[in-house]
Amino acid sequence: MQFPNIFLFFIFYFSIGFSSELIVPTPELPSTFDPVKSLDVYSNSAIRQIHRSLFKLSSSGEPVPDIIEDFNLDSSGKLYSFTISKLQFSDGTILSSMHVIKSLERALINKVNGFQKFSCIKGFKTFLNKQKVTLDGLGHKSETSFSIVLDCKIPRLPYLLADLRYAIVKSEKYPDIGLGDFRIQDLEKLKKNTVELESIAKNSKLSKIVYLKSSISDSMDLLLDETKNVFVYSYNFSPKQKNRMEGKAKLFEMRSWTNYFIAVNSENISNPNDRAYLLKTIDKETLVNNCYPGENADDNIFPYGFPGYIKGYQRKSERTSISPKRFNKRITITIFNGVGQENCIKHYLEKKLGKEFFIEIVATDNGISKWVQKRTDIIVLFLESELNLDVSQFFSLDAEFFLGARNDNRTFKLIEKLNSSKDATEFRKLAVEFQNSILNQNLILPLFIPKTQIAFSQNLTMPELGMIPPTYLMFKDILMEKER
Repeated sequence: MQFPNIFLFFIFYFSIGFSSELIVPTPELPSTFDPVKSLDVYSNSAIRQIHRSLFKLSSSGEPVPDIIEDFNLDSSGKLYSFTISKLQFSDGTILSSMHVIKSLERALINKVNGFQKFSCIKGFKTFLNKQKVTLDGLGHKSETSFSIVLDCKIPRLPYLLADLRYAIVKSEKYPDIGLGDFRIQDLEKLKKNTVELESIAKNSKLSKIVYLKSSISDSMDLLLDETKNVFVYSYNFSPKQKNRMEGKAKLFEMRSWTNYFIAVNSENISNPNDRAYLLKTIDKETLVNNCYPGENADDNIFPYGFPGYIKGYQRKSERTSISPKRFNKRITITIFNGVGQENCIKHYLEKKLGKEFFIEIVATDNGISKWVQKRTDIIVLFLESELNLDVSQFFSLDAEFFLGARNDNRTFKLIEKLNSSKDATEFRKLAVEFQNSILNQNLILPLFIPKTQIAFSQNLTMPELGMIPPTYLMFKDILMEKER
């Protein structure tokens, strides 16, 4: 009579035994789950788990179908036809082609970074100018098929449609409901220092992802706890911390697509000479050596590995002497939490600039809001590029998080040429012009391009990342010890 109970016990045991929780400690928690509103890497990471796009990028960096079953490009190169897969949103709603069309229209009307690259879609200008409520170039054929009609060719369209910002959402009202393998566990009751995503995929070995706001020391303690599955991608570890990991955790280092900058708000400090004084007062070599030992200062705006990156590039600018200057207001400097060594940077800037400057450390989303609302003058931040979007996007006039100068027509024209350039030699020449233009206007001070460190528990095995930044890793692809 005991056999049925024992049998049920074993069914229960093995149903949960291979399902585990992944802890992801980060300096800041995801602040939004809406693809069109995300500007920080922490939100992007969570969005990648709960949303899917028409295409995705393989580890070799090539676009491959994600939620589409089939697509075709006609001989003119201006008509794409798509058939979508049979899928459900996390709340059970069946995916239809209208969800796709509305999501793409929503991303474009919100002018997400890089939206200008879709300008060849038929009716683009009239739609963006709100002369029409629908985009002519997006055609609804049936519940499972749609088309994209172009006025001019977009050879990289599959790359663009793999962008996280063009992920397919359920609706404007429910942009957090996606097609991914995870959903937010309880949107109304998010814990103060925790964001939890629960798996909805069948036969998933990963039951939950827990984003935990954590200091680097607390992250280390979690990482070395053998009872937990931990993945850390957003910190740079010191030699002492690396030694602690020896034999207890895995550490992987790769060249980063991230640039660290100091940027001056041209809306608040409009005079280029004033910006020059501020940036030249800061000795970036000393700042990098003191706060990021082992990293090398770099003048590149484009990240390592991108077509615009130039090895050994040094800005070309006229030598100007720095004369003491007094501003008619107190200058605010905002350091984004997550750049690492925030207190070291704050201490250096306080010592270098003096008490006339107000220096603060704030959450990334708060810092971006302050910049957009002109409530800060200088920011210390990092920007992560993607395969189809690089740092130049933030200098385009329509960018929400705009780092340029609004009267800088020359740079806007350079960006247009960069976006349309198909010749490597021409692109390199334009990239040099673009970088010199930005640097000589004293809009930003490039600091360095870091080596990214990923640390994870001893019992975890990472998938082949290839050309995929750690931010965009699909956590469901991580192998746990019991699976090997």
